Amino acid sequence: PYARAAAALIKDNAYSDIPIVICGDGGFHFQCNELVHFQRDELFTIILFMRNNIFHLGKTSDADMYQCETANFDLSSLAKAYGATYGLCQKQSDLCRFVQKAIASSQGLYIAEIPVSIREEDQCQEIRILNLYIRSKSGDKAAQLEWDKISKL
Repeated sequence: PYARAAAALIKDNAYSDIPIVICGDGGFHFQCNELVHFQRDELFTIILFMRNNIFHLGKTSDADMYQCETANFDLSSLAKAYGATYGLCQKQSDLCRFVQKAIASSQGLYIAEIPVSIREEDQCQEIRILNLYIRSKSGDKAAQLEWDKISKL
């Protein structure tokens, strides 16, 4: 809803800003009902859909509850249903071309699907620390010890 409000503000005031939404697949699934509003209001927006097929933030096990998609979920079909331009961006150059195409058009909805790793060594420091904090507050003893150690720095 915030992205839609920002895109509407930009459109209504003819600002030159470009609304870009960065979201994980879990968060996207919670909010994808907003896509109909983007379509109806003809809002220009670029969505960077970070796909790892799991609710990873705060994940504490491999339980089924953390799975946010099935292998046959097809984002390109969903994007098409909402009149969006879809792109699978597996490399940085794919993403650059996709965003350049969106900016050149400056209209409509663009959804870039970006496969991402959930391996801790591939995550930025902020996400690793946030996940550590969540695991520590969820009762993970090793995480509690590590959190106590780093939070005293």
